[in-house]
Amino acid sequence: MNRFNSSKMKNVLTLFALCSIFSPAMAQNPTFSEDIANIIYNNCTSCHRSGGIAPFALTSYNEVVFQSSQIPFYIQAGIMPPWPPDTSYQHYAGERLLTQQEIDDIVTWVGNGTPEGDPGLAPDPPVFIEGSAIGTPDLKLQIPVYTSKATGFDEYVCFSIPINISTTKYIRAIEVIPGNRSIVHHALAYLDETGTIQTDTSGCLGLNGASLMTGFTPGAGPTIFPSTGSMNMGMTVSPGSNLVLQIHYPDGSGGFKDSTYVNLFFYPDSVTNVREVSAGAILSNWTLVIPADTIISFDAQYPPGVGTLPSSFSLLTVFPHMHLVGKSIEAYAVSATNDTLPFVRINNWDFEWQGFYNFKKVMVLNAGTKLYGHAVYDNTTANPNNPNTPPQLVTAGESTTDEMFLVYFHYLLYQPGDELLNLDSLLSIQLNIEQTNVTENKYVNLRSYPNPFNNSTTLEYYLAAESEVSLSIIDILGRTVKTVSFGQVKGLQTYTWNGNDLNGLQVKNGIYYFLLDVNGAVSSVKAVIMRMN
Repeated sequence: MNRFNSSKMKNVLTLFALCSIFSPAMAQNPTFSEDIANIIYNNCTSCHRSGGIAPFALTSYNEVVFQSSQIPFYIQAGIMPPWPPDTSYQHYAGERLLTQQEIDDIVTWVGNGTPEGDPGLAPDPPVFIEGSAIGTPDLKLQIPVYTSKATGFDEYVCFSIPINISTTKYIRAIEVIPGNRSIVHHALAYLDETGTIQTDTSGCLGLNGASLMTGFTPGAGPTIFPSTGSMNMGMTVSPGSNLVLQIHYPDGSGGFKDSTYVNLFFYPDSVTNVREVSAGAILSNWTLVIPADTIISFDAQYPPGVGTLPSSFSLLTVFPHMHLVGKSIEAYAVSATNDTLPFVRINNWDFEWQGFYNFKKVMVLNAGTKLYGHAVYDNTTANPNNPNTPPQLVTAGESTTDEMFLVYFHYLLYQPGDELLNLDSLLSIQLNIEQTNVTENKYVNLRSYPNPFNNSTTLEYYLAAESEVSLSIIDILGRTVKTVSFGQVKGLQTYTWNGNDLNGLQVKNGIYYFLLDVNGAVSSVKAVIMRMN
């Protein structure tokens, strides 16, 4: 079996549950219609559907039953949902983790023979819009149709795409969408402000001068920069810039076609006070020499030598990166007062699952802090991912069979109050074309906080002019839970929802959407109810 087919099989086994499940405890004899369907539809079907990231669908009772024999093992073994970071070391926004109760409920249902129950009580499968997870982009940049040449080797290619804007824009969110999910292992989006980097399908080595923006990896979502009230974070794009998309096609994908694209969401032109976010591999080590039949470790630090950070910075994300003989990786910082600040620790490195992890709250690094990284490599036959049989000398390089030690971050200069920002809530905002192209009659900074919530959450939005406003709250299946009419309002507005439906009854735990209608323009923001009792 070639590496491409191995990766496909691995994804079949690991892509079942990609989102955290929020549901109440089930009955002792759960049925699909009354108990299991909501778990699957609320948390798995977004990926396991036609056009989704997963290799098989989970949109009906029959489809779930067809896959049910393998589900218990992979959930109980902790293989699914795929979440590499050690959560005893650091927590992140949007963690894909199941509680023991949730695991037990699914295992019980499978063990009881996957009873369907009354089909009339089953919810309708959710309906999804193709092309974006967060709304209609302001600009879509797509590579030409490309046929992979990756037969007997992994292929890295770079496509340079003119952004073609006439004025400076500020990016609110970026989304990389693979054109062919079965062959795009990962893709990195760079900004070339010089507009001089050319398309390169022969190895993609000429990225000097380009700055990293974001990337796609299996299971990764869009990059959304925090914004709340008068505080906006993002990236600046100037006229004449190009977007450079580096794509990795795995061995065995040769002959298959792809046309990956990037969705860009801009702040309104009236918003100019955007704090600049940067991305880069702050921690790195390019002196890797890993002899055959050896387990060896390497370290990295920033600043190098005895230096420390000269100013204070705020970190939004962390993204560790290694290749196939990687075994484990850890990154942290030590402050001037000798406090340790943990960033990420992955005890069992998996090349197939990597990406940017958003901290729950902004990580503040004060002046005098130093960053550290520690990585272990297993170049022995005991490493099932070792690309060489027998093992051979491995050194640092761009090829998948070479090695890397990089830790990327999204970061920006610190401002007082950053440490109070709840990224778990701010990054859940659902974008929409009505939010990105704001006029005086529309709203800005639509958000829900806290999110997820236990007892209540507050919807907040701002109207520059008096407008007719109404609100609908729907569940993930599109069913209306509650409607509210606010009439003619203007300025900063809030509405607190305690999780009640039209009849005053408490709704179930799960995902809900606020649909705000302002003079006929509708947009949404997501909220998650996670009651503890």
